Amino acid sequence: MRFSFWIFLSILLFANAANASFVQSDWASSDNVKARILIDNSEVSVEVKTDPDWHIYYKDPGEAGWATEFDFSGSRDFEVQEVIYPEYELHEEYGIKTNVYHGGAIFPVDGKLGAKPYINLNLKGAVCNQICVPFDMQLSWEAGEIAVEAGENVNAESFNFSIIITAFLAGLLLNIMPCVLPVLSLKVLSVIKQVGKERAHARMNFLSTSAGIITSFLVLAAGTAILKSAGHNLGWGLHFQSPIFVGLLTLVTFIFALSLFGVFHLRVPSWISDSGVHKDSMVGNFLAGVLATLLGTACTAPVLVTAVSFALAGSVFDIFLIFTIMGVGMAFPYLLFAANPNFANFLPKPGKWMNTAKQILGLLLLLTSLWLGSILYGQLVMTETSPMGEAKTTEEVIWYEFDEEKIPELVEQGKVVFVDITASWCVNCQANKIRVLATDEIEEIFAQKDVITMRGDMTKPQKHLLEYIKKYNRYGIPFNAVYGTSAPEGILLEPLLSKDAVKAAVEKAR
Repeated sequence: MRFSFWIFLSILLFANAANASFVQSDWASSDNVKARILIDNSEVSVEVKTDPDWHIYYKDPGEAGWATEFDFSGSRDFEVQEVIYPEYELHEEYGIKTNVYHGGAIFPVDGKLGAKPYINLNLKGAVCNQICVPFDMQLSWEAGEIAVEAGENVNAESFNFSIIITAFLAGLLLNIMPCVLPVLSLKVLSVIKQVGKERAHARMNFLSTSAGIITSFLVLAAGTAILKSAGHNLGWGLHFQSPIFVGLLTLVTFIFALSLFGVFHLRVPSWISDSGVHKDSMVGNFLAGVLATLLGTACTAPVLVTAVSFALAGSVFDIFLIFTIMGVGMAFPYLLFAANPNFANFLPKPGKWMNTAKQILGLLLLLTSLWLGSILYGQLVMTETSPMGEAKTTEEVIWYEFDEEKIPELVEQGKVVFVDITASWCVNCQANKIRVLATDEIEEIFAQKDVITMRGDMTKPQKHLLEYIKKYNRYGIPFNAVYGTSAPEGILLEPLLSKDAVKAAVEKAR
């Protein structure tokens, strides 16, 4: 398809040189995509171009994605029959097949121009490369003059069924993120205890947990909307930058862990652990949902990046819509059990084994508390200007403090630059270090390829780092990018790194 695209474009450019009747509008630009109107001998077409490695979608996007839509409402003396979509490419990622145009495409318009035509086009869709960014551009052309203006990137009309599904999946995936596993394990025990109980009683317990999750997301949405209206920089999981929040969460998880070990039985821990006279408390199940949500916000997954980007780049309505759907997604397993409590009958029966399970879960919560405590310690001892310094590995790889201004200079010198924006409270960031960045294989690649490695730390608020990742329509971490002479604008990597992806990006950037 790319070959035919360039052939078609070459023909248009040749016609431009040979025929004075060929005219074109200025480019209208949005993030990672631009478009213009082309007119050649009364034949109208729309050219859409994306940044390298980004793509847009066919009118039938496939199993996911957002259709590229053309709306000529408001045009005068221009009769449109249909927009002709050229042949698309089949794109498969994570087992999901979509119909896309890599690099963009030219869309001929079957229409008839009058004597004094005015073309008004509203072009909408999404441009994607591991994450998706919606675009909404307004283009216009009038015989004798050219006028083009860029529209807002996101508005309420940009949302369709696809983003709803994306937000739902983002919330659902939070249930298996390492951040929430200790609390989720507690709820698995709670589910097992519902076996044989009255349906109405079991249903209320499941609904209470769901209510705790959804309510937490609504509170997050409200706080996000208020901060955005006040002009603050926003990002996913940034409340973990507050020592007060981390300190309270450390205390809560520590108390819950001691309760599971049987050290004492306070009223609140008994709600969560379903032990003592307050077992199966609706309030306790509600609080379990709240705690799972709070811990879950420290995690970022590929689908979550897309959903949060749509929300934080949009209106207040968009924020509440996406956060609510994410809450429903995270609560979905509990809602299933609430719809039919008999599902619990497929789980193991309660027994002595649950005492051992409690000890294991208590250990997991204790480890969670220690992890949060280490984050708190780092926040309290770090100063606002504390440099990260240099950390030499066994392969003599040096991690320099992130400096955005130095990246273009290094690229001009022929260097490859690898950027890692991380935080001690970001579980996936730590997983990326252990599984990928700190391995001998990747360290050897960095050393042999003479890669300059930079790291920025968002454990505490760092405005310049948040502004940097937002340039790439990212609102959370992990954030990793690779720069080089072949990729001066940077190659974004998925939030969850793989060795192959890192090696491929380094080679491509060179």
